[in-house]
Amino acid sequence: MPPESALRQLGKLVQCQIDYLLTTFNHEANLPNFVGSGCLNLRQDGTTIFNLGPECHISNKKDLLTVPEEVIGKKLKEYAMPLKRKAGKRISEDTPQKEKVARDNLKCRHQGKSKPAESFLIPKPL
Repeated sequence: MPPESALRQLGKLVQCQIDYLLTTFNHEANLPNFVGSGCLNLRQDGTTIFNLGPECHISNKKDLLTVPEEVIGKKLKEYAMPLKRKAGKRISEDTPQKEKVARDNLKCRHQGKSKPAESFLIPKPL
């Protein structure tokens, strides 16, 4: 369990983030002062660091527990949700398919045998 001071400082940081999110779409809002709240500190070179309190420190970096990137990547892939992609339209082999006819074999309606137009206009004797 982290020290109480670290938890309090993280609580302040989360509260600043909430205050920041509440300024969304309000152009006249004042932005929260992260540095003034005590949860962040500015270094002399201009970089920002987390201030987790006086009880939270590390004297030797070699004492830190670390996890190799390969292990983390493997675990992330195990638990990653696959992206849903639209499946391509598959034609089942059970579905009947139209036979494709060569264009040379196609005939237009007017190319077949037809009666002359006059035969429709001449009345047939009774």
